[in-house]
This record gives sequence, structure tokens and C-alpha cells, in this order.
Amino acid sequence: MIDYDAISRKNERELGTKLKSRRTQISLYADPTHFVYELLQNADDHGATEIAFRLLSDRLIVEHNATERFAVKHIEAISSFEDSTSEDELLKTGKFGLGFKSVFAFTATPRVFCGEANFEIYDLYRLRGLPKPDDINPGLTRFELPFNHFELMPEFIFDEHMKSSKAAIEIIHGKFEALEDVTLLFTRTLASIQVTVDDARYSWSRVPNRDGTITIDGPKSSATFRLREREIEWNGKKHRAAQIAVRVDEDGSPIPSSENLVVTFPTSIQTGMGIILNGPYRTTPARETVGEGDAFNEFLVEQTADLLADMIRQERDGKRLTLKLLEILPIEGTRSENPGFLNPIHKRIRTMLVEEPVLPASTAEYVAGRKARIARGQYLADLFSDEQLTAIYKSDQPLHWLSKEITEANTPRLYRALAGSGRNIYQAVADGLVEGIVVRPEVLLAKLDEGFL
Repeated sequence: MIDYDAISRKNERELGTKLKSRRTQISLYADPTHFVYELLQNADDHGATEIAFRLLSDRLIVEHNATERFAVKHIEAISSFEDSTSEDELLKTGKFGLGFKSVFAFTATPRVFCGEANFEIYDLYRLRGLPKPDDINPGLTRFELPFNHFELMPEFIFDEHMKSSKAAIEIIHGKFEALEDVTLLFTRTLASIQVTVDDARYSWSRVPNRDGTITIDGPKSSATFRLREREIEWNGKKHRAAQIAVRVDEDGSPIPSSENLVVTFPTSIQTGMGIILNGPYRTTPARETVGEGDAFNEFLVEQTADLLADMIRQERDGKRLTLKLLEILPIEGTRSENPGFLNPIHKRIRTMLVEEPVLPASTAEYVAGRKARIARGQYLADLFSDEQLTAIYKSDQPLHWLSKEITEANTPRLYRALAGSGRNIYQAVADGLVEGIVVRPEVLLAKLDEGFL
């Protein structure tokens, strides 16, 4: 028998004078609907494969088939502001207890029904037992969020943040309609989301393919991704893997993506990259931002840079490193609007372009940028062989013409990364990775000295 009164007293002792200052913060998250991600995370953490949302006229009902049942430690975490069972548990991200508090932006009394745990939270942290609904499947965990702000007028929500049933339905429905196709991409067990609103039904499913790709089937479209991951161990503890996803088209060719940084589910941080990054970053309770300057997050970025470099090498060795893939990688210098803590990833890949054989060449398979040249007039590569190019430049290392497909028009990002932005059309500026990599006819002809002839 669970003693809800004892848990309530414990919460009150722990909160003490901090409660008053916390009460007015509950509904102030930039995105109050982030609780949807929190419930998805909770389901995935506890082994669920399916989750269903039913948006009714007076409440939201959420059910999932998690194998782990609610225990006292989970009840204490969900009702206290000072605790979270997932904070120190390995392979889990976020703090369900803290993040779950955003449900108060829509309800005054969230309810939980799971096994022997059947209760509601009221007055922010107090608990009372409830009878189990007759229609609940005993094998499921259910959350209910009654839209009762104006019925109960909770003092811990500012008046201007209270929501009517109509407003709650509109906001939550909008969240479901805008749910990203990467929502299920990085889950471990969760593979299906069902949403019912009135007579309309939406569904998302995660489908592994024979070729190793993952397809996310959504209500509006389907998307396919190639994934790479790297195990993360920090101070002797294992965490969720760092992962990289590349969106691909029907032919399997890479296409650019614009998703924000993902911590199992999307955050509000734009990466400025054409690939998708996921990792167990330490975030704010609402998962909106990542703590920059955090030692673990910095370590995770370095591990992600290593993972991306390994992926490029594997694609090269498998003869799959195409210009389309290079074009979507973080190969340009970082811009001021991009998050600075991701700079190590940009730096690693830009260094790789210069030092490692990852650039498609005209005759050789791949070549390092410092041993490569781009023919500004493509006929130059037909007139002069790689051996002659090496002799003209009197290089002590063999030089190679890069693929004729690497042009300002065809691969603008790769071209700019290697050659610079080109303020003067006859001379690349210093922000290029390889000085003088673009060979123009007048420059090459000037080097045809008597010795070479």
C-alpha cells in the first residue's frame, strides 16, 4: 500500500521556502508542450514500444506499454522538485520529475495510473490516491491531464497563463500536427506513436530496413535515414550513444537536413549543419537548451567529431563517399549564429579535408586537400596530367586534379570551404583551407618555364 500522505509530507519538508519561488515558474517554459517529449522519453526509458495520445474535450489521456511499473521512487520524482530517479541512472537522459512539471501549464491535477500506483498530484506537490478507471488496460501506464485551470484556479499558475479547455486542445493539437519526423529516430524501444483527436487519427512508426537504414512513416510523409553511433562512457559510467543521422532520398543519396540538435527528442538549438546530431547532452529541465561550458557536453562534442570522422572514412573505404555527402557535412567555417560549443566538429572535418584522402580526384580515388588542385578551366585537367601538374608546381609530393564535378555551381559549399569565398575572381581569399588550390589558366601558363618545356 502506497502512503501518499507520507510522500506529500516529505515533499513539503524538502521544498520548504523554495516552493514559493518555484510556483510561479511552472508555466513559463518557452514551449509548454515540451511535456509531450517528456512522456515519450519516459516511455522509451522504461521499455515501451507503443504510446497513444487521446485528446478529448476535457482532458488528454496518454497510455504506453512500458515494462517497468511505477514505484515509490517514481512517485517521489514526479511530485518533487528536488529529485529525479533518472538523474544518476545510466543510459537515461533528462530529469522526468522536473520536466514533467510543465504539464501544470495545462492542468491543475495530473493523474497517474500504473499497477498499484493510482494517484493525482494537487497543489503542485501533494498527492492523493484515486480509484483505478474501469476502462484501463492493467498492462498499460496511463497519464491523465484534466483541463481544469478555471475550475480549480490553482494559485501556482499566473492568471495570464491559465488555459481553458479550448485553448489547451488547440495548443496540444498544434504540437501533434507539428511533430517532427525525427521524433522516433533515436529512441531505443519506442517504435509507434498514435494520436487521436476527435475522429482524426495520426500515427508515426519507426521501421528498420534491411540495408540498415531507418524509415520514419508519419501522417504526412515518410523519411529515411542512415545512422552511425558511438558508445559514450564518462567517468566510468555508460550513457546513451552519440549518434549521427544522414537523411537520404529514394535512391539512397544523401540530402541536407535542417533539424535542431536532438537529445533523444529535438531541442531548440539550431546546429547549422546538414546532418542530424543526437546525444545525451545535459540540458535545461525543459530540454530547450544545452549547458555550454559543461565538461560532459564538451566531451560529448569531441566524441561526436570522432564519430563523424570515422563515418567519413568508412564511407570512403566502401566507395560511398560522394560529393553529395561531402556537400552536407559541416565543412564551412562556423558562423556567429551557430552554437559555439559545436565548433570542434567543424574544425575536425575541415582539418580532415586538408590532411586525409577524402576528396574525390579525377584519376586517383581520393586525395587529401593539400595534395589536390581544382582546375578552374576544366580543359586544364585534360591538357595536363597529374604527373605534369606535379612537375609544373615543382612539388615534392604528387599532386592530383580533383573531380571535375567540384565547381562553384555544382558543389558551392565544398568549393568555398577549399578555395575561400573569392572576393577577387582571380584569387581565392585567405579563408580557404588550401592556399592556391584553384588553378586558373593564366596562373598555370605562367609556370610553364623552360625547364618544364
